[in-house]
Amino acid sequence: MSASFGGPPPVGLKELHLANPSNGCQEYNQDLSDKIIVAQRGECSFFLKAQMAYNSKASALVIVNSEDRLEPPSAGLGIESSVTENLVNQLNRLSIVIKISLLL
Repeated sequence: MSASFGGPPPVGLKELHLANPSNGCQEYNQDLSDKIIVAQRGECSFFLKAQMAYNSKASALVIVNSEDRLEPPSAGLGIESSVTENLVNQLNRLSIVIKISLLL
């Protein structure tokens, strides 16, 4: 399921990078150009996870869902006052998807 913000999925082979910490809520402090970041759902907003991935130059973010519900990731535009249209538009080069985890 794709997010309500972000760009199309990247084309071609990409290396996966597991977020550390696994929630993806902190800066990566490394250049992850052309890599796909895999992070667990929870502990911060989808938007913050996307910002951290974007800042590291990742090409995509996959959020692993371990909850018993599925909702498309949203940026919080119009809900959170700190999320502006300009910030959301910056993330258009980053593909953001959520995957249902069958393993808990």
